[in-house]
Amino acid sequence: MKKLLKDNILLLLSIFFILLLQLFFISSTKVSGESMNYTLQHNDRSLVLKSNSAKRFDIIIFNSNKLTGEDKQYVKRIIGLPGETVCYKKKQLFINNKQVSEPFDLKNRVHTGDFSYKLNRNEFFVLGDNRGNSIDSRHFGCINKRDIVGKMIYRFFPLHSIGKIN
Repeated sequence: MKKLLKDNILLLLSIFFILLLQLFFISSTKVSGESMNYTLQHNDRSLVLKSNSAKRFDIIIFNSNKLTGEDKQYVKRIIGLPGETVCYKKKQLFINNKQVSEPFDLKNRVHTGDFSYKLNRNEFFVLGDNRGNSIDSRHFGCINKRDIVGKMIYRFFPLHSIGKIN
């Protein structure tokens, strides 16, 4: 037994390190649906950095059970941060009454619609990039910081799409 342990110590340490990483720091996820098209596609697989801190335009994973009653995780893009007023008028995003450019490809921008939300402390406003086919904060309201699982950081499948997620 000692010889077996000695011969495989590197393998055992590697397994322990990977399990530790997955338990506390990184997980993987599979995208289901088309709400994040063009940025993410149905069945994309990505790494998620586990953390509930996020900034504008990060793509996050969050628990939706308090919002929708479903025990699911959603993938959406952060648009509004705690304490801000988020407004969409005539296909343009405004944060605290200042126009903000969205630096990513949107599908169906015309379907975003006009709205205005005032976010409380620890609340985030999220939208899907495929605005005409996304259930998001326009439907279920703002998400709480404690429901954020993490930030999507790297796509590893499909192989032709491998890379950092913006």
